[in-house]
Amino acid sequence: MDQLRETTFPPDLLRVFRPIRVLGRGGFGVAILASTVTNPDPPTQGGLSGPPWPLHVVVKVINLLGLTREKVLMAYNEAHVLARLSHPLITSYLHCFFTPSSFYIVTEYAENGGLAFLPPLFP
Repeated sequence: MDQLRETTFPPDLLRVFRPIRVLGRGGFGVAILASTVTNPDPPTQGGLSGPPWPLHVVVKVINLLGLTREKVLMAYNEAHVLARLSHPLITSYLHCFFTPSSFYIVTEYAENGGLAFLPPLFP
């Protein structure tokens, strides 16, 4: 747990979220289940602010070191598209931000799994 926290969450993020466990790994990074420690202060430029956070969130950590400019733009576009979507079957985008070495996307956590866990509509 401490190693996970130290290597993936910058200090500003640790003030808001506490990592619980790794949910999955992909080609660009890792998805981490986190619990909300506290709701941030009122809106600030680039801060983790806004409406109250859910109890659990998913923090997708994308390691930027060694990625091409095109791949960094792909990661940013993922966050941009998520931010524009609003559908009951898609987890809601909450926030994203960059550090010198990583890009973070914070979304809702689907307590009962994602769409892959739903029974098929037509067996």
